[in-house]
Amino acid sequence: MDFTLIISAIIGYLFGCIQTSFFIGKFVRKIDIRQHGTTNAGASNVTMVMGFKWGLFAGLIDVLKASAAVWTVNAIYPGSLDSALIAGFFAVMGHIYPFFMGFKGGKGIASLIGMYLAIDWRFGLIILGIQVIASLATDLVTVGSVLLYIALPFLTIYFGHPIFGLYISLILLMIGIYKHYPNIIRVIKKEEPHIRAVLFKKGKEGK
Repeated sequence: MDFTLIISAIIGYLFGCIQTSFFIGKFVRKIDIRQHGTTNAGASNVTMVMGFKWGLFAGLIDVLKASAAVWTVNAIYPGSLDSALIAGFFAVMGHIYPFFMGFKGGKGIASLIGMYLAIDWRFGLIILGIQVIASLATDLVTVGSVLLYIALPFLTIYFGHPIFGLYISLILLMIGIYKHYPNIIRVIKKEEPHIRAVLFKKGKEGK
């Protein structure tokens, strides 16, 4: 049994369970963010329910917590890419499935970006670019998120990560598609909220 990977997984999961969106909803609005908007405990839903400022804050913290998990494990096990990948992966899992919230959290996009930024900033910037450009071009966050997940295995191969890293990217792809399946259906039915409509609505409410 490889205790290095087990410890890395525990560290990653605990960092991932820092549920920024949930805490922002509770402390700022006295609400459970999972009962509003898309019912997702993530930065995009915070943006929809509470506005761009709080959504951006939630997203940044979710990026940083996954990066912090990888940095922590790198400090303990320097030079071990497998440990870093496990820490990042479980940080994403902690965000999606936090134990103290009945395993009902967010969808992990910001934490996923934070994971890869800490492992290789070039990899992280590319998937961040895919997310931002595709989302803005289509006016749909879901499209950017799905394309980001699809890109993971290809970028893993391009950056020469070991086969273990490819397995991690494929598992993340499957989980990502599963978590976004309801959104994909809404996109097909033209029922998914558009970015500009959400931001314009919140802007009008703030006047």
